[in-house]
Amino acid sequence: LEDRQMDLYYTGTSDIRDRYGAVIAGVQVDEASIVRVSYDADSGILYSLNQVEPDWSYERQSSVVINPEKEMLTVAGNNYRFGKNVVVRSEGEKIELSKLASVDELTVRGMGDRVFVIERVSGHGTLRLMNADAFAG
Repeated sequence: LEDRQMDLYYTGTSDIRDRYGAVIAGVQVDEASIVRVSYDADSGILYSLNQVEPDWSYERQSSVVINPEKEMLTVAGNNYRFGKNVVVRSEGEKIELSKLASVDELTVRGMGDRVFVIERVSGHGTLRLMNADAFAG
């Protein structure tokens, strides 16, 4: 299992299937999907892409510890690794890992000892100050 980003070439003969085995179009594959791919390493041509269910999933967790320096995440007493390509989302939009706060409620999914998807289910909210220059000095 790898969490690297790759550019592969889709052809009319590339087999793309959802997690139930049904043939789908490439645009139907969500960026937060965990997939297994078969491809030619020299040409970069994609032979098959199959969405798979994660090995594990922690739904709506509020005590997740994320250590970006060590690329480690702890949830429910278990430690997992993540890489720079981990997908972090909030309300369906991709966000930076640094946008998560310790009070956020997260859903975390992965395979083996790796985290592939972190989704903020409910967050801490944000506060934007208007006329901030009134507080200067």
